[in-house]
Amino acid sequence: MENVTDYIPNDEALIDLKKIIRALVSDNEEQAVYFEKWIAHAIKFPDRKSGICPVLISIEGCGKGTLLKYLKKMLGNQKVYETGKPERDVWGQFNAIIEDAKIIVLDEVGQKAMAERGQFKNLVTEPTITINQKGVKSYEKSFYGEFILTTNKENPVPINRDNRRMVIFEGNDRYKNDTVWWDRNDEHLLDEAKMKTCYEYFKNMDITEKTMFSLPKPVTKAEKDLIETNRSPVDLFHEHLLTINEPVLELTKLTLFERYTEFETTLKTGYQISKANFSLKFKKLKMRIGIHKNLWVKNVCAIGLS
Repeated sequence: MENVTDYIPNDEALIDLKKIIRALVSDNEEQAVYFEKWIAHAIKFPDRKSGICPVLISIEGCGKGTLLKYLKKMLGNQKVYETGKPERDVWGQFNAIIEDAKIIVLDEVGQKAMAERGQFKNLVTEPTITINQKGVKSYEKSFYGEFILTTNKENPVPINRDNRRMVIFEGNDRYKNDTVWWDRNDEHLLDEAKMKTCYEYFKNMDITEKTMFSLPKPVTKAEKDLIETNRSPVDLFHEHLLTINEPVLELTKLTLFERYTEFETTLKTGYQISKANFSLKFKKLKMRIGIHKNLWVKNVCAIGLS
């Protein structure tokens, strides 16, 4: 769309695109504006990263696929790549296909694939990538790709309260089964003038390359729900300790782990952790809420975790 100059502006598609965006964030205007700025950043600054990965959760037929069609029209098909196998195509052995993409869509990726999320987090923020392809020596190059996760799964990614990169949006089903609506959008997508109008809207949005870094990340209800769902048994055990009604509860490293083991058995999660790793996780939890070794927290003092 950058090279299209001879056109008459027509905002019919833009109006409908903005409606799709709002449906994908359940009509939350603050979230819609944030998402629009993320799209604008991808279009306006092709050699910069936003450091943010939107996660779009909605049932099938609510607009995720049509949004991607709009992005492909505005950026070009070669700049938007969609995969359901990120462990192969993104951080795997055959990722050359994404090296020139600006937006990489991870479609219906579940918790198992995202187990490599440490690598994924780096790709969201780091401006370089190691490219692997068959028969060719791996090489490093500049990489400014942005990521979107699209899914209809209720718990698609394992996130916690330290999440800084993913913004979780949950959509509504206002347009599901509205064939007239989707037919109209398909017609928009064939109109070059309408697509150019959409492109110019985002291209000329009043943002800088640093806007996404300074803009407060919305913590949505969907994100809060995911954080609660993905809390580890160690986290839940820590919360449990703070509710115990005992005058004094003094625990050594060994007795603390024994109490945790008993607690986890009641949860029946099957979560397994060694005593050493438990101590490390428990220390991190204490640090996160400002508890230090041998200081009383309500009625709990955990000793010997250093």
